[in-house]
Amino acid sequence: MPNRNARRIAIATVAAVLVGARKQRCSGATDPIDDDIPAYEPSSFELALGRETLDRYERALEALRSEDREAIIARIELGLPYSDVAAALGKPSVAAAHMAVSRALVKLAEGMAHEGER
Repeated sequence: MPNRNARRIAIATVAAVLVGARKQRCSGATDPIDDDIPAYEPSSFELALGRETLDRYERALEALRSEDREAIIARIELGLPYSDVAAALGKPSVAAAHMAVSRALVKLAEGMAHEGER
């Protein structure tokens, strides 16, 4: 069972990183350009892998119950503090919101793993 939990945590971590990249891309946020730093161009393989993982994330997110999806979007994509997540989800406490987000992330990781097996 520890291997299964490690897999879930790894997938959830990847999802969180991808969400951050997606959020930055959607917001149009960019850093100032420094002409002294050579441009990094991801390889075709890196681009395909990133796109495939993001697609798996989005499909798994869409398959979740709306409350689970809202918990992930509020905490991970929007970066809201747990007190705001609790208010948005109608949870009685910060601890309840934390548990809701944690459980939603496990479900998301399972969904992404299932998508990867197809």
